[in-house]
Amino acid sequence: MKMIASALALVLIGLTGGWLWIDAAADAQETEGIVVAGALAADEGTTTGALTPSAAGPDVRGVALLGAVHQGTTLLSAEFAQARQAAEQQAEDEAAAEKAAEEEAAAEKKAADKKAAEKKAEEQAAADQKAQQEADRAAQESQPAPAQPAPAQPAPAQPAPAQPAPVQPSPVMCWDDDEWEECDDDWDDDDWDDDDDDDWDD
Repeated sequence: MKMIASALALVLIGLTGGWLWIDAAADAQETEGIVVAGALAADEGTTTGALTPSAAGPDVRGVALLGAVHQGTTLLSAEFAQARQAAEQQAEDEAAAEKAAEEEAAAEKKAADKKAAEKKAEEQAAADQKAQQEADRAAQESQPAPAQPAPAQPAPAQPAPAQPAPVQPSPVMCWDDDEWEECDDDWDDDDWDDDDDDDWDD
């Protein structure tokens, strides 16, 4: 843009200078006041050879001025075209660079988003796995412990079989002289007194 502005400034300066030159030439033409009394012979104009700059007519000076202005304008136009082409090329380069930067930024953002998504997925998977492990552990802890078999009760002691009491033979009773008494081997009276009266002091 700066180059374009500079080229436009040069063009305006050139046009302004040309316009001032033309205006000055017109003023000089009005103040000369050349009067031609009659037609000159054909050989009168060639006696002095080439015309001096002061003898040159205003048309010649105007044509030369217009040619100079045209040449300057052409040069300025060429410079302006070059400046415009350079500006367009610079704009295209800047646009291409900006587009490349945007594409690079988009690619970086896409890669960052992908990486963030992968990281989030890994964290979610780890959290799910941890939650599943905690749920399994809680389920195992909440289950009742298996019933332990009751300890074997000792068998009740069997009472010892009753031993039959030895049969005592009943004593054999024999008649003594006064009463029944146990029989013995002797036939003597077990009573040492034979009287029925036990009062011995009578």
